[in-house]
Amino acid sequence: MIPKRFSNLLLCFSVAVVTAQQPVIFDTDYGPFIDDIFALGLLINSGDLLDLKYVIATSESPDLSAKCAAEQLSLAGRSDVPVGIGATFPDYSMRGGVCAVPGLVVSSQEESPRGH
Repeated sequence: MIPKRFSNLLLCFSVAVVTAQQPVIFDTDYGPFIDDIFALGLLINSGDLLDLKYVIATSESPDLSAKCAAEQLSLAGRSDVPVGIGATFPDYSMRGGVCAVPGLVVSSQEESPRGH
């Protein structure tokens, strides 16, 4: 049996661990796809675990992306979270994508650069 003085200490410690919020800065390409809308919604509704400090929107139209993210935050009652306007993505034709990284994508007949 745990002595009473230790049980109270353990109870306080476990409550402190459970209620500690992880600060989060959300860097998003908030735009035409729904994934970032869901991600921001999850962050907004995870206040028991996460402390959303800042949102930065980087996309083809970062002004519009930031405006839309700010609107979602406002509708959720979280207009206290600042939203920053990030960099503008280069034109899609100028982006290499994952397939442009040498050695990242290999066929099943080639050996991986890591030897796996």
